[in-house]
Amino acid sequence: MGGSAASLPAARYLLLLLAGLFTYASLRPLRGWRAPPNGWLALLEQPLYYGGWDTILNVLGYIPFGFLAVLALASPQRSRWTAWVLGIAGCMVYSIGMEVLQTMLPMRTSSLTDVVTNAAGSVIGACAAVGLLPWLLSRGGLVGVRQRHIVAGWRGDLGLALIGFWAVALLAPRTLLFGNGDARLLFGVPAQPGPSAQLFFTVEAVVSSASLVAFALLLRLIFAGGRWSLRGCLLLAIVASLVVRTMGFGLFWTSSSAFNWVTPGAVTGLVVGTLIALAVVELPARAAALGA
Repeated sequence: MGGSAASLPAARYLLLLLAGLFTYASLRPLRGWRAPPNGWLALLEQPLYYGGWDTILNVLGYIPFGFLAVLALASPQRSRWTAWVLGIAGCMVYSIGMEVLQTMLPMRTSSLTDVVTNAAGSVIGACAAVGLLPWLLSRGGLVGVRQRHIVAGWRGDLGLALIGFWAVALLAPRTLLFGNGDARLLFGVPAQPGPSAQLFFTVEAVVSSASLVAFALLLRLIFAGGRWSLRGCLLLAIVASLVVRTMGFGLFWTSSSAFNWVTPGAVTGLVVGTLIALAVVELPARAAALGA
């Protein structure tokens, strides 16, 4: 593995998914476009500053971006160091592009600090990837984990893709915990004002627990390892999902809002859903498919 690495197609799909998420997060609400009032590259002339939580999030957010960029560019025809250089360059071009586009939106701000912190996160992620690449592509790394613990063929790939989309949906701050949107928007049904606290509590608890159980059933269907390993993966996924949820609230709102998702309904749904999920992962595959 010294000079080159085998390709990892899954990383390309994940990178595209992450790029779509970052594009939406950077350009929302996607309206009010106008020419930049101070010029296209005026942000590059701004002084650097430390923005607290936002600065930290910019670095943390681009670490997986740089990591996946290197994995996506790795191939037998390209050395891992070439993938490292191209990955960092691609992340920086993307970051600058997003910041420039933000200058066209009156409700968004862009700065040189954002570019620098994004680049710092990309470099950290890319360095981690280039160092771990030989191991990741070995039987003891990602390739081996995929072969040992996920069912072969399209079912395993589709399940992993669905899990990826589920994780992205957790970042949306206007949905209930583990929810995936508001079906009323699809049918043009207006939200009724002033629902009672009890009704909201019940709905949030049911949605949160039911969605978590559905995730557990999906994990059961694509998992090929032992049951104890599956339960460990489920608990790890739940913890990771709560970290993603917290980051989503902090990214879309402010650092003080990072834990606003912690409500009585969400906590109740989390506890009940976790207990049920730990039980349903013991179901036979056919029963899990029917349940899902």
